[in-house]
Amino acid sequence: LKEKKNNGVNTDYTFEILNNYSPMVLFGLDYIPAFVTKSKATSKHYEKNGKFSVSTSENTVNPLNLGIAYSKDVSSDGSISEKIYEYATDNIGTPQLLAANIISVPIRTTIKNNGKIISQEEIKFEGSNSLYPSSVVTRGINGSNEKTSMRFDSYNSNGNPIQYTVNPGSSSSSGYPVTLIWGYNQSKLIAKIEGATYAQVSGYITDILTASDKDNAPLNYTMTATTKESQLISKLDELRRKPNLSAFNITTYK
Repeated sequence: LKEKKNNGVNTDYTFEILNNYSPMVLFGLDYIPAFVTKSKATSKHYEKNGKFSVSTSENTVNPLNLGIAYSKDVSSDGSISEKIYEYATDNIGTPQLLAANIISVPIRTTIKNNGKIISQEEIKFEGSNSLYPSSVVTRGINGSNEKTSMRFDSYNSNGNPIQYTVNPGSSSSSGYPVTLIWGYNQSKLIAKIEGATYAQVSGYITDILTASDKDNAPLNYTMTATTKESQLISKLDELRRKPNLSAFNITTYK
């Protein structure tokens, strides 16, 4: 299938029929479910002298999760940029994710320029049964200079991270900690505190957690919608003004 636009971009699509699906009828027409396996856009850039240059951009889809598996951009000067996305479906050492059908999140992303790997990022899972990321590892040119760029320190009961550390070193106390506060029964992010561990701020967040829970179910507390929201806003403002937290960068969400 080809698509041509007035802006000089032509796009080719490649389709694949979905297995185990029977033909369907919609608005009196028969059709067979399919998905785009590949798209390629070709752009022509016209100059004032009448000459033009051509660049292309293409994406290939992972058929097991319909996520992008590969992208490639070729500029008008011939330079090539590529991104490779690998998932649990690619057998990269995360069988527990595959078993839990967690297959839509890229686990490893590789970036290439003109065929040379310039960077790579990989989400690590500590333990063969863990479904929660333990760290993020980055690598440089051709896989060199591997380092842990982020460490996930703890999660709440809903599986949301409540503390992570940026650029952690070899010891548990090094790096830059970030605390995330999840309200509405631990389901929605309401505050981020940079530079502090969860232990440092846990004694100051009870009020905002209580206010968010009330905002989540105001009828349980005989409150109006306006009252519940204003109380939460007030408690979030108080958190930002607490003298004992003045050394930290606090961002609140409502």
